Amino acid sequence: MLLFYRIPFTWHLVEFFPVLLVFILFFYSLSLFLTHFGVLFKDLRNLTRYITLFWYFTSPGIWDLKLIPENLSKIIWINPNVSFFMSFRNVFMYGKSPHYNWLGLWFLISIILLILGIPVLYKSDKNYTKVI
Repeated sequence: MLLFYRIPFTWHLVEFFPVLLVFILFFYSLSLFLTHFGVLFKDLRNLTRYITLFWYFTSPGIWDLKLIPENLSKIIWINPNVSFFMSFRNVFMYGKSPHYNWLGLWFLISIILLILGIPVLYKSDKNYTKVI
């Protein structure tokens, strides 16, 4: 797509990998909790579908962040997808560095979620067959 739209290649394309790492780590750590609670609560599957759809439309994937009023622009950055989407845009489309400060925050939150989520999953994995 970069060639098709004639977007020039810059050295910032290398910065795609740290963004991708934090992106994968965050959603993996989040999925640990969803896996655990998804086994216990059957309706979580349906709820997750709607939350994910809402989360996608509140993320700047199909709309530009400049459309948000100035007073709400700081609040929208609480959504982790905003930092991921905007960092991917910076790297690929704009030839700029990603938002490392927000990526660092989501990296730390991901590590905390991993530290909390893996023991919960391993502790309860023997009980999952009883629940299912």
